[in-house]
Amino acid sequence: MRRCILLFTLLLLSACGNGEAQEQQTHDDSHTLSVLAMELHVSVLRQAERAMQAAWAEEGRYFSLDLTTYRPDEWEFQLTRLQTSLMAGQGYDMFFWDGHPLGIHIASSLFTDFYELIEQNPDTNIEDFYTNILDAWAFDGGLYIFPLSFEFTYVGINASLPQVFIDRFSRNNTITIFELMEIYIDLQQAYWEEFGHLTFGSDFYLHNVIGSFIDYERRVSSLNNKDFVVYLENMRRILDMTPDEHSSLPWDYGEMMEELPNHSVFFVRRWSVEPVSAIFNPPEPTFVHYIPLADKHGRLIIEQFNRFYLFDYFDYWFYTLSPAWGSVSISAAGDGDLAWIFIQHLISAMVSHNLSHIHEDAPVHYHRHFGNHNLMTPIKRSYLRQHMMSFFYRYFEDMLTMDWARLRFYDIPFIPDERRQAYDGAIASLEVFNDMPAVVMRYLPEKFYEDILEEFLLGLTIGQQAADEIHNRVALWLIE
Repeated sequence: MRRCILLFTLLLLSACGNGEAQEQQTHDDSHTLSVLAMELHVSVLRQAERAMQAAWAEEGRYFSLDLTTYRPDEWEFQLTRLQTSLMAGQGYDMFFWDGHPLGIHIASSLFTDFYELIEQNPDTNIEDFYTNILDAWAFDGGLYIFPLSFEFTYVGINASLPQVFIDRFSRNNTITIFELMEIYIDLQQAYWEEFGHLTFGSDFYLHNVIGSFIDYERRVSSLNNKDFVVYLENMRRILDMTPDEHSSLPWDYGEMMEELPNHSVFFVRRWSVEPVSAIFNPPEPTFVHYIPLADKHGRLIIEQFNRFYLFDYFDYWFYTLSPAWGSVSISAAGDGDLAWIFIQHLISAMVSHNLSHIHEDAPVHYHRHFGNHNLMTPIKRSYLRQHMMSFFYRYFEDMLTMDWARLRFYDIPFIPDERRQAYDGAIASLEVFNDMPAVVMRYLPEKFYEDILEEFLLGLTIGQQAADEIHNRVALWLIE
């Protein structure tokens, strides 16, 4: 009897020991990634989390996200907290920039270099990605911000203008804001009576232009350069030429498209927010020869500053933004290897994700320009055709009748093979542009120039004086 009790005790101790070992093993194989993101990313982040959990479960490991979210109007507060925690060597493993001002927040000591992660990870290779785009985001020799996707801005010209101006525009493969301004000024000087009612038709991309005169790596401003002075002076000339009685475009899409040719010389489009224009033309095009916007060195411009709108509609918060997928960083104190593995699942989830309806994980409702409802290029090369064809078939094949109010403005073939040829042509065009040299125009907060620019546009100062004042402010900020 005593032997049985002893045997039972040994078995019990053994079972407890195995349980402790099993618990220790479970603990060792569990990994949590802390992430800070705007709330619009919740749904796709959870989808990527589930995909990574499924992949790890086959190996007996467990993964989870510790997710902290914020609303767009809370970004300044979150940025302050983020900076404080990063300086203390703490904070989140990974966070989204979401196109907010980067400026000189990037410091190699605070962030993980993605170039090193790519090189060290046996499952990824630098050639898997658009290296020209990664290089555009590089800073001080390292890649501290990783773009999940990218797109360029395309500009078309009014088809009713004199052919000499259309030819002057269309002979370019890319075009700069400086060239657009010169075309508009020359047009109005030569044909004021006929086309004086037309506006420039686009904003002046001031944040992009200013960015091209700032070297953030060397912390040097050249905003007192004569080219920037010419830009400011041309801006004032164009505003002086703009008719006082010109009206705003209507919000209704159909009314806007009908009114646009009588309103603007140029029309700016992004494929992500007006995808039908990437493939099909209207039966009678009103704007033609869409070409990418470039900087003065011919590099295609990637806008770092998100243009997103947040509005309340029947108790739902709607977002519409471009670029929609944002960019991410990994803190130097974070788990870089784990974050990099998760990012691979995140890119895949974003390619396949559908956010056109309320998702079980999402606290808000989203506009359709996201996931596979978006024509932005995934940063991973192998996903381009998969993503684009998925989008084309969802948007045109599934929605051909549902969205007819919008599609009726375009000459869309009803023969499926002809539509497939149009899809292939759109992808081929993207492939050419995607490999061209590119540049990220980092956003400069308006506080550095808003009041100076207002005085200049009112005629209270001259161009060189305004440029000098903006330069002095920015130069002082860069060395602080």
